[in-house]
Amino acid sequence: MVNIGWYFDRIFDAQTSFTCLYNTVFSFHAQDFITTLRTIGIHQDKISALCLSFVMWCIVFVVSLYQEQGHDIVTFLSKQSYIVRILLFALFGLLITLACIFNVGGGFMYANY
Repeated sequence: MVNIGWYFDRIFDAQTSFTCLYNTVFSFHAQDFITTLRTIGIHQDKISALCLSFVMWCIVFVVSLYQEQGHDIVTFLSKQSYIVRILLFALFGLLITLACIFNVGGGFMYANY
């Protein structure tokens, strides 16, 4: 998310900035991206770690949006059924464990939850 600002910091023409941002969002080809990552030396284990970090980032982003709207995430979770709470806690535990195994993003996820 932070790097989106680079479109506007490094490209001085507004139309070109918005065109690049549009192409990034709507013309993104994952296969080309993965091929490029492998070309520069990032292999499958690191790609898996990056995907895991992206999933964790999405969770943190959704929770942040929910909190910005004035909701309390703890209250929301406490109102859910016991099974849903156990599944969510198990999911977070699994994500933290996987992040520590990959050694990328473990601190990020642990610090947020």
